[in-house]
Amino acid sequence: MLYSGPMADILLVDDDAFIHQVLPPHLTAAGHAVTSAMNGPDGFAAARSRRPDLIILDFEMPGMGGEDVFEQLRRHGAAADIPVLFLSSLPLNRQVGRVDMARNVRFLRKPVTAADLLAAVKELLPAA
Repeated sequence: MLYSGPMADILLVDDDAFIHQVLPPHLTAAGHAVTSAMNGPDGFAAARSRRPDLIILDFEMPGMGGEDVFEQLRRHGAAADIPVLFLSSLPLNRQVGRVDMARNVRFLRKPVTAADLLAAVKELLPAA
């Protein structure tokens, strides 16, 4: 079933190439445009320059991880209000306490199902 709401610009930041193969088809089928970054610094730069409607962010990446990207975005006023969907292979209780849980932040545990992904995206995107 295709998404009937307005298309959103989604930035996917994850160091796992498999995630970049699996998630975008579900998001594009739902009517969204997806841009990808393979690491934290590239994701941070893309978020600042593109101002996506939503960022899907791997919590743990080498170097600048998702938590670091999130904190930097929150400090950067122009990108502070972008909703973030964290993905992690670790138990969620180990991450949730480490992030300032704003109303526009959610966590999903890997492996992510298409249904869970699309439900979280729909919840985080502003209502049409």
